[in-house]
Amino acid sequence: MLSATKPALSQAVATARKGMLLAPQTTWDVLGSAFQTCGRLIRSPKNRDHFLDVLNAESKVINAQVIGQADLGFWRILGLYNDLNNPLFRKHDFDAQAFVEGAKLALIR
Repeated sequence: MLSATKPALSQAVATARKGMLLAPQTTWDVLGSAFQTCGRLIRSPKNRDHFLDVLNAESKVINAQVIGQADLGFWRILGLYNDLNNPLFRKHDFDAQAFVEGAKLALIR
């Protein structure tokens, strides 16, 4: 008879025990967000233009050269774009460009 030595924990419980507030994204989370972005980019020229503006070298909201080097880099770029377009951010007028500028200043100090 086999018996488990550790109880099976959900990802949320395991993350809480590690002291994190949010669970890190799994590969499936990244791919799901990326495929949602692909669908939006295919259907809407407005979304495609906004995506290109976000990836613009001057704005640096999403630094594709850095994120592209990570595991699933291309998919992470698409997933991050999807996450930045969350309706909750729009509801509270979140400006990603202003956030990036503020984060740079905070890290310098």
